[in-house]
Amino acid sequence: MESLPWNLGSALGPDHPHVAVAKSNLAKVLLELHREAEALPLAESAYARRQRDDTPATFRADTQFVLARALWSVDRPHRDRTRARELAELALRSFRSDQDLHANVIHSIERWLDDPRAPLER
Repeated sequence: MESLPWNLGSALGPDHPHVAVAKSNLAKVLLELHREAEALPLAESAYARRQRDDTPATFRADTQFVLARALWSVDRPHRDRTRARELAELALRSFRSDQDLHANVIHSIERWLDDPRAPLER
């Protein structure tokens, strides 16, 4: 599942920021479908790209939270709940830099940190 089905990575290059956006968004969808094992490599790849300086902090934070959710819920041996919580807390700090704009996502992350098994609010 690492390669995107519509070859966006081939068209733009695997390092293009839009490829990271697509991978992060696809990972979100896969998490909603409880397909964590497929979501994890996409989220890891998107996060690796979004670590760069040219990525806005909130985009990076969004992918941190996606990766946190995947790491928490994937089956062993890939599960890493310590790293999941660390990533979620990093994302929360980034979103808190503009609480008014990101109030909903802040609430979702806080709720997830309290109970990672609870469904995310829409």
